[in-house]
Amino acid sequence: MVAQALSDLVVYTQSVKFTGFSHAGLHQHPYQNTSLGEKKAHKLAKTSGPDFVAHNQRFLSRIYPAASRTFSTNYNPQEFWSVGCQL
Repeated sequence: MVAQALSDLVVYTQSVKFTGFSHAGLHQHPYQNTSLGEKKAHKLAKTSGPDFVAHNQRFLSRIYPAASRTFSTNYNPQEFWSVGCQL
């Protein structure tokens, strides 16, 4: 039943391109989520940590692995969880 409940949420979120924290604050809606590559998310976490946290208090963020991970290695999600990324 949990899988069905999660599946039902799909209609409530919409992916949008991340163009910056200030743009998202002005134009992004709460039902929209952003997807960021691992390298970009790492850079933002390092240089704009407080802005990243504030962004993730309002919106969902998904981090996907770098394309260079060809051997199915996983990145450490702790860094991204620390700034509030959820997915």
